[in-house]
Amino acid sequence: DDLPMAFAYPVLSAANYEPSGGISITPEDVTIGELFYSGSEQFPVITVEVNGTPLTLDTDYTLSGTTSATNAGEYTVTVTGTGNYKGTVEKTWSIAKVKPIVIITATTATGLAYAGQKVEVTAEAEGNLSISFSYKIGDGTPVDFTGSFIIPRDTADGAIITIIASTNETDNYL
Repeated sequence: DDLPMAFAYPVLSAANYEPSGGISITPEDVTIGELFYSGSEQFPVITVEVNGTPLTLDTDYTLSGTTSATNAGEYTVTVTGTGNYKGTVEKTWSIAKVKPIVIITATTATGLAYAGQKVEVTAEAEGNLSISFSYKIGDGTPVDFTGSFIIPRDTADGAIITIIASTNETDNYL
């Protein structure tokens, strides 16, 4: 007597079928979040999603190359498929430069600003950057100074004096 036999075969959609033994990870499957310089070590958020399915680090893929950094610049990470996934994708990620925070203090002997008065200026910049100063009256041309300046005697009552602190661009700051 013949016995009936049954076989079960899993069916894969054509989009997921790879005859060579795995689903390919492509550059379009890998996204990396944006980072800005903070002075601390940073780890980029790397997302790998194939055909709408989020993959799991160390199960579906591994990372190699530069996976953390502190300074502004460009870095390279490599995503390698494992398990049911195959392929290697190299992606560039970056930490962007930032504008430094600068705190300016301007004082006069009387606490008031008037024509002929000396204005003392100090400033601190994030990252111990060197600072240069200028001031301008109204929409006038900036005048460079170091440490202090005298409000010109011909300055009109109610004039706006703007103190400008500038830093040089560095590896991490704009």
